[in-house]
Amino acid sequence: MMAWGFWYRCNQWMYEEQVLTPDQVLEHALSLYQENKAVAEALKLGQRYRCSWQPPPSSVLKLNVDGATFSDQCRSCIGVVLRDDKGHVLFVANKPENALADLMEIELELQKEGFSSTLWGSLVQEIKSLLNRHPTWNVQHKRREANGVAHALARFAWNLNDIVLLWDSVPNCISQATWADLSL
Repeated sequence: MMAWGFWYRCNQWMYEEQVLTPDQVLEHALSLYQENKAVAEALKLGQRYRCSWQPPPSSVLKLNVDGATFSDQCRSCIGVVLRDDKGHVLFVANKPENALADLMEIELELQKEGFSSTLWGSLVQEIKSLLNRHPTWNVQHKRREANGVAHALARFAWNLNDIVLLWDSVPNCISQATWADLSL
């Protein structure tokens, strides 16, 4: 911190024509150290809260969906997994898409074409309609840590040419993520 303080003092003198005393440099370096320490402690507290997959209530099914983009290949992929209240995999699907591969591109397309006239807008409208017809269903956004199996399926889909649907089967690409979910 002190070396940075002297470097900062030199830059202030060279570029700002401002001369800092050694006490000012020390005070500035200590304040930066304390600020850095406070941020590090806050991050530690935030890391204690771990987000993980939770099974649904008894006799309820849970559908996790995730997407992955591969901008270098101009591809985006989707992964879907349906599980029961014990975490057993009932159904998986993954599909590559060659269309929009960048989230910024998707957002731009939505703004340019109008949300309701796009495929994405139609999908959102269909989901809303389904949710209205099934009031016990709910949609929640979860971090990737709570959606690891669907994310692994989406990441694996870049290897595929078309959609893959599997019933009562756990593909190798998700076996470890599924095991990790059940171990927590």
